[in-house]
Amino acid sequence: MFLVKNSSHLQVETDTLPPTSKENSKEHGMGLKSIKEIVERYHGMLEIRTEEGMFEVFLYPPVETR
Repeated sequence: MFLVKNSSHLQVETDTLPPTSKENSKEHGMGLKSIKEIVERYHGMLEIRTEEGMFEVFLYPPVETR
């Protein structure tokens, strides 16, 4: 599991991609969408949360079983 945290004033519903906070939204806001698509393509999972002024992204890569 990988966890990335950043302070944020945004409140988003769990597992919902937040809108960009950049002024020029046409050139920003694709990063998390791209990451989510790649993770799901390889059968992993991405979880997004906001709690206590923190934006958190949990990335669960697929686990191979033999």
